Amino acid sequence: MTAMAALGERSGFPGSVVTLTGNGDITDWNASAERTYGWLRKDMLGQSLQQRLRCQSFRFPGLREPEAHRTLRTWSGVCERLTRSGHLHIAHIVRIAVGHRLGDTSIVEFGTDLTGAIQKGQERAYHSGCPAPASWWSVDFDAVMARAKTLVEAGVHNLAGFLIERPAMVRAMLAEARVLRVTDSALDMFSSSSRHAPLDNLGLIIPDDSLADFAEAIAEAVDGETFQVVTTRFCALDGRAFDGVMNVTFAGPASSGDVTNVGITDTGTMGGTVASVEATARRYRELFDAIPCAVAEVDSRSLFETARELIASGIDDVEAYLDAHPAVHRRARSGLKFVSGNTEFLRMVGARSEADIVGPIARFLPQTSHCARFIAACATGQSRVQADMTLLRRDGSTMPCHLETSLRPIEGRPHTSIVTLYDLSERVAAEERVADAQAESAHAARVAMLGGLGVSIAHEVAQPLAVIALDAMALRKWLASPEPDMVELDALATRLLTQTSRAMDLLGSIRAMARRAPPEVEAVDLNDVLQASLRLVANDISRNNITLDQTLAREPLWVTGDRVQLGQIVVNLVSNAIQALAGTEGSERRIGVSTREEDAHAELVVDDNGPGLGETAATQVFERFFTTKQGGLGIGLPIARSIAHTHGGTLVVADAPEGWRCRFLLRLPCLPGG
Repeated sequence: MTAMAALGERSGFPGSVVTLTGNGDITDWNASAERTYGWLRKDMLGQSLQQRLRCQSFRFPGLREPEAHRTLRTWSGVCERLTRSGHLHIAHIVRIAVGHRLGDTSIVEFGTDLTGAIQKGQERAYHSGCPAPASWWSVDFDAVMARAKTLVEAGVHNLAGFLIERPAMVRAMLAEARVLRVTDSALDMFSSSSRHAPLDNLGLIIPDDSLADFAEAIAEAVDGETFQVVTTRFCALDGRAFDGVMNVTFAGPASSGDVTNVGITDTGTMGGTVASVEATARRYRELFDAIPCAVAEVDSRSLFETARELIASGIDDVEAYLDAHPAVHRRARSGLKFVSGNTEFLRMVGARSEADIVGPIARFLPQTSHCARFIAACATGQSRVQADMTLLRRDGSTMPCHLETSLRPIEGRPHTSIVTLYDLSERVAAEERVADAQAESAHAARVAMLGGLGVSIAHEVAQPLAVIALDAMALRKWLASPEPDMVELDALATRLLTQTSRAMDLLGSIRAMARRAPPEVEAVDLNDVLQASLRLVANDISRNNITLDQTLAREPLWVTGDRVQLGQIVVNLVSNAIQALAGTEGSERRIGVSTREEDAHAELVVDDNGPGLGETAATQVFERFFTTKQGGLGIGLPIARSIAHTHGGTLVVADAPEGWRCRFLLRLPCLPGG
């Protein structure tokens, strides 16, 4: 039972006590409500009171129900409802709106059963006493109605205005409203010691400042309004005045056996309960606002309903279905609404009050990519979902944030989700600083690596330049002959272009590795990266009498990444293998490079038959400043692994197969559809 409903129970009120959200969904349902309507509490939590009880009419003093919710904090009315068995139930209710912010309103409803009391001939219902705080009267209004109709027949068009201007006439008419019988609660309410006297006419309990209210009620009765609710002040016989609500049901002429039933509620009797309920609500609100992280309440009805529809349709893989039908989750997302938020949430989104945030969540969380996963979580019964998102603040600025959503059902509010947002601005800024530092380290490592490959690079550049020089001399010789061979000239020109392109590609690779530039993420063929990297170290391989074994995948291995950084990994691995083999004697020196696709990953393997890594070195080789080489810095492999991680992959020491002593394995996710 909720705190508000428990307070209603402790107030001693014997009727039904129901608590509702501002939208009219039931959040609690006491034992008296179970007996009155025939529905158990567990069946009613989260249901719409209006729809479940099929309310036929709801009468407020001059207001429709939605207007009453927005306008009043306490009000009364009479509602005609159907019980679970289909019988008509008529209840007088008092509703109290608790909460002072939009989206934070709860409603406590106190209901009194009027069904027996207003049925003709059910006299026993009167004398058995209706549950407090209502008191009941049977009144003969024949003389009042006859006098009012005489005025209309005499030409009075605005009867209400006419009577308001003549309060003495209204009092005289009320004195003619003859009281036939009252309940014991009426005697207590108006401090009377007798059931029949002196409460013999309504004029006794109506003070002068309330006569205008009754003038309007009389005029409406003449116009045919058979049921009215009058909010006014009353006075007891001991002089005590109080605010109350009078419900009047005009049944017909008393001479024909019908009487007018009047119910009066002292709204002041609810004061203690109102204060207690509001104090509890304020306490919970203060605790809510004191939470140091941003918390918001979301109406997730559309999310849960979409999930149920998909399950009912027999769809097993909800997320895959939504990916293929984006219109479905876009429709569900459009129904998500922020209902309330704590102080930290308002600060985060830049809102002045809750009124600024109530409404579609798309105003603040415009991304749609995560919605399918949230619906799938609802469908599979997950209680918690989280994602990194971009928050759009009210001033148009953006903020990176981490969102966690609790999908665990809340008693009485099954369609409500609690969302917690964490500001990631500081973390993202720190990650950017780390990324800059890593990029600087990677650049320094590349420059150092290029310095170590100076001889090999010079040799690689010298080769195409030498070919270009020889072809240029041959070209001049042919041009000097009386009859140049045009076919030979064309072949020489083609070779010149080829070697020039080769030299330019090599120099371009060197320049790319040497310059400090942001990563350029693109689709890259890992086979091409390997071939370009091997050209940089080709002379070192040849100079150290190393045999290179290449086994490349037949099809391109497309991955997403920066070509220069991936090339840095390959050059580092092959250079380490060359240096490991340089000091070996006796056996054939071999390096093996291979690529393949495995489990949607592109794999690049570098093997060598050098001395291998010891057991200790194999576990420490990726630690910064750890090295097995004389004069080594110990930064190449840690940077290479960091690059692999930023590309969503891994770089590890793997078990070397027979014939090899050391193996490094680079795994990168393949590009979808590649």
